[in-house]
Amino acid sequence: KDADDHLVFVLSDANLGAYDVTPEAMGQVLRSSEKVKAFALFLSEPEAAKFLRDGLPVGKGGIRDY
Repeated sequence: KDADDHLVFVLSDANLGAYDVTPEAMGQVLRSSEKVKAFALFLSEPEAAKFLRDGLPVGKGGIRDY
């Protein structure tokens, strides 16, 4: 439908590896539509944070380790 903005926000525990999803694949999905602005926020352990930080496109994901 017509709209000023189309936004998608993903909130995840950052356990992408358990689902065979790579940061690169997630990045492709986040950038897959020019019409939709998609962003992901991951809550993760330090090891998972590094895994995501190294593979996600800049500006498409945020990581908070605990």
